[in-house]
Formats: sequence, C-alpha cells, structure tokens
Amino acid sequence: MSRATTDDAPLLIHLHVPKTAGTTLSRMLRLRLLRWPPSHWFDHTTVMGYYNVPWLEKRYALMRALPERRQRRVRFFGSHHFGYGVHEHLPSYRSPAYFTFLRDPLERAMSSYYFLRKEGRVPDGMSLPDFAHQPTPFRTFHFDNCQVRFLAGEHGDVVDVPFGACTTAMLDRACARLDEMFFVGIVEDFDASVCRFADRLGLRSMVYATSQQTKDRPQREDVDPATIDALRAMNELDQRLYDHAMALHRAAVASFGPSFPDRVARFRARNDRHAGTVGRLYDLLPKARRMMERLHLMPDGTKHAPS
Repeated sequence: MSRATTDDAPLLIHLHVPKTAGTTLSRMLRLRLLRWPPSHWFDHTTVMGYYNVPWLEKRYALMRALPERRQRRVRFFGSHHFGYGVHEHLPSYRSPAYFTFLRDPLERAMSSYYFLRKEGRVPDGMSLPDFAHQPTPFRTFHFDNCQVRFLAGEHGDVVDVPFGACTTAMLDRACARLDEMFFVGIVEDFDASVCRFADRLGLRSMVYATSQQTKDRPQREDVDPATIDALRAMNELDQRLYDHAMALHRAAVASFGPSFPDRVARFRARNDRHAGTVGRLYDLLPKARRMMERLHLMPDGTKHAPS
C-alpha cells in the first residue's frame, strides 16, 4: 500500500483453507507489507499478528496485551487455520478485511491426503480410497466440504459437525461471506488472482515463491473412478461454493478488460525472474526475529522481557 494510506489501511485477515496455496500467499503478503515503513522490519511479529506463535489463543492474548499504539501496528492476521469470525478476537483499531483463495474441491482433497501422508499422519499402507472411507477426524476435516466448513464458521471456529452433516444453509452462509469479502482468489488461476489482489491492495505488483507443494503426487486421471466419484459426493457443497467463487473471479477478471491476460503474462515472467530472491528474503525473517529476541529489543530501542 502507498505510504499515504498506511494509517487507515485495513487489518488483512487470511482465511486459510488447507491446501489452497495459503503458505505461499501469506509469505508473499507478509514480505510486501514489511516494505514500508522500514520500522515494520524491527517489529514484524507485531505487524504480522504474532504469526510465529503456534497457538491461536496465545496470539489473541499477546495482541490484547499490547498498548494501543502497538495494536495499531497489526496489519495482517493469518498463518493459522481458523474459521470466519476471527476478527472478534483481534484488535479493533483497523477495519477487518477478509481474503481467501478457493481450490477445485477434488484437487484440494487429493492434495490433503498426499500432504498428510508425506507428514506421516496417514498410517502406512492406507491408500487414498481407504482414507476416504475411514471414519477418522482427519477425513471429516479434510474430505467433507472443508471449504464450506471454514467459510461458514462463527467466532473464528470452523464448523464442527459430523461427517455428511453439512447443510445447504451452511453453503448459503459461506457464499454470502464470499460476496462480502475484501478479496476472493482461485488457486487454479493463481497468477491472475495475484494480479487482481495487488490491484485491490493498491499495489503495482507482488512477487511470490511457492512453498509446501506436494510434489510427485498422482494426478486425477491416475485415481480410480470409484474413488473420484466418492470424493465428488463428499464435496458436493464445496463444488457449489467453488463455482460461486469462480463466477466472482471471472467477473472481476472481465472488468479489467482485454489487456488483462498480457498483464498476467508480464507478471508471470517477472515473478519467474525474482522468485528465488523472494524466497531468500523470507528466510531472513526468522533470523531477524531471533536476533531481536536475543537482544530483547523493542522497536523503539527499549529493552523488555521475552514473551
């Protein structure tokens, strides 16, 4: 955002549905927000909503304990999986501005399985068809209309109903939330979505480096048709939500006019040139944080006890 609009900028809240390029997106946005003013680098944990703290309740408490002038510095809240309504727990000095990316439900569910397997959270030898039919919390959370559960959440909680119990009322609530959001992007059209997002933020450009991709996983055509049909049935509401998000995306793209594809192509070429540098810059953030913690320095130069 421009220097002139920093003070009245909204609090950006990333509603991060699992396996929707959320880590890549959060890193891209954090780096961009830290560019100005320079003092943000020295207080990036506050500016980024204590993104490095692993527990949500702890993050809420840390932000509530900040003096008002530092609560006003919080510009971004993400890096966790939480449902809609999380703004109720956050500082209220900036208007909440939710954004999210949605993904083809079948691709998202398959990506979840192979990511969980890579992380060792799927038992050895359990195939995708077995996992899809095994009555476990992982199956409910990742395979049963996951995107509707996040968007229809309340008070920051993801909808927690039994497998197969998601309703059209939840879908309607999720669609209404999409309509009201600051920004909605599509994973399958990521670069065009990033260009739109930059425009929404008043930026000329953004650059990203991909992260946490599940590589070498089988593609849709490699999975047996019965499993594909089962996954489709489990995510019927998610498919309708995704279709709604896609309609919003296509309408927004059309509003940019016929030159927009050329703009996306230029962005893609520029991003390919600079993605490596962006990745290295992001690696500096935890190092800078550790250095500040060792020095016990606040952004104004005073010392404090570690949190």
